[in-house]
Amino acid sequence: MPFSRTPLKVYVTQIGFHETIVAAYSQRAALAAWGVTRNLFASGRAHDTRDDEICRIALALPGQVFARPAGSGKPFRPVSANDPGPQNQRAAIHEDDGPPDDQD
Repeated sequence: MPFSRTPLKVYVTQIGFHETIVAAYSQRAALAAWGVTRNLFASGRAHDTRDDEICRIALALPGQVFARPAGSGKPFRPVSANDPGPQNQRAAIHEDDGPPDDQD
């Protein structure tokens, strides 16, 4: 993330079933990191936070998105835009749940 005179802020939103956080220099940069084109801040679906634990996690890697299941209290984990996500991983597991093809 390039240097800016604007201090980093930590932003929070819920995307799908996940609470996500990111440290960014602006709301626009946070939306870009989340891969969102709609302004979630204007609709009240995203906001900045000063929660010490959340800020510590996000500020350790500015620009990196972290997520956890919404309302779970589980630890935040780094995610990427190319990450298939938990739903897709579960779907892939279910596809392989049947018996092996070579079974007699």
